[in-house]
Amino acid sequence: MDTSTEPHVGLNLALLKPLQGRRVSLVRRAPQYAEFIINCVQNAQFINLYRLSENRQQTAEQLRQRLAEEESLLPQQLHRVEWVILRHEQNAQGHLNVRPIGLAAIADYQSNHGRGEFLIGIPEPAEQRMGVGLEASLLVLDYAFNALKLNKLISFVYSHNQNSQANTLQLGFTQEGFLREHIHNAHYGYVSLYQNGLLITEFRSNQRLSRLSSRLLGYDVTQAPPSFTPASSEQIQQFKAELTRLQRGE
Repeated sequence: MDTSTEPHVGLNLALLKPLQGRRVSLVRRAPQYAEFIINCVQNAQFINLYRLSENRQQTAEQLRQRLAEEESLLPQQLHRVEWVILRHEQNAQGHLNVRPIGLAAIADYQSNHGRGEFLIGIPEPAEQRMGVGLEASLLVLDYAFNALKLNKLISFVYSHNQNSQANTLQLGFTQEGFLREHIHNAHYGYVSLYQNGLLITEFRSNQRLSRLSSRLLGYDVTQAPPSFTPASSEQIQQFKAELTRLQRGE
């Protein structure tokens, strides 16, 4: 079969599934989360730390339409994977509540170079203090190196976000550079960036990540997963249709 017109042939179906932790899950951005995403984007204190280049003029309806168009597209086609972080907690009656609390992404995904950019953010300080950001970060690292099979994950951190830079280094990233006044933004003027990188060899040998993921997720993300049998084009189309129905609550 000529796979040049079938970019999804041979894809691991795990790439399309939500990422499931104990207290949080990461689901691909979908139309039903448009209002939450727009609220995040319009939260200047949050978005100025998460991604300065985000389109702040976009309406919820415009975003909803774009997300609907992207629902059936794969990471290789979008050159990115973006999630909404969902928090799972039981109320006093023992019922499970699931609500969106943040955003995460692997941006600038370049499969030919085995590289992507790590992004994660939770707007509410109360949720940040719960430590769920670390659990969500471990899920993204697991996805990056074990599902996408990246060779390198990079992270650009704004110089005015010292807490994020410290957290990034705690995840095993190495600061590779400091880009002085590298980008211009209407809110900050010229902004400097920390440039960080994490190689798959460093990820595999990171004992801290091994211990943290075993405790927080119940499994060791640094261990290489077993090989998989590539799915057929028909299997992937069926799975994508089922995933879309689940995301829409049908």
